[in-house]
Parts: sequence; C-alpha cells; structure tokens
Amino acid sequence: MDSDKILVMSAGSVEEFDHPYRLLTNKEGLLYNLVQTTGKTTALNLENVAREVNMTIDFFLELTLAFAELHEENKDEHFVTSLSTAVIV
Repeated sequence: MDSDKILVMSAGSVEEFDHPYRLLTNKEGLLYNLVQTTGKTTALNLENVAREVNMTIDFFLELTLAFAELHEENKDEHFVTSLSTAVIV
C-alpha cells in the first residue's frame, strides 16, 4: 500500500490501476475485495497505510504547486530550490 500506484490484473488483463487509497474506496473493486480477505485487522492496517501515503502525496503535490507559484511570482530559482531541498531533507 506504500506505493504511488497499484496495477491489479485478472487472467492476464488489467482490471484496476490507480493510487491504492483510491482503489480501496471502491467497494466493488478487486483490490478492495482482496484486502478484505486478509481479515478485519489487517485490512484496516492496509487501508490506514494507503490513506497516510495518499495524504503525503497530496501534501507534496500542494507544496510543489506552491513552490511553482512562488517561482513564477519571484523568478528566484535559488529561493525555490533551497526551499525544495530543505523540505525534502
């Protein structure tokens, strides 16, 4: 669940491809049903990991967009690069 995307296949065909959290919100989906077969506790743990990863991805996407706006407004590449490095480290 700690992945950007998951590819779910059945009989050699692609059935689902998306972020794990999005796939797990589809109660009719294959990944959701597969995770449910692991038992209530494990399924809940997997869903929580997927949710946390999704929140982290969303946070960094918003941060990247904010840096892009700062760069556009200030035209100061060094400033944006320094901020990016500080956040990643």
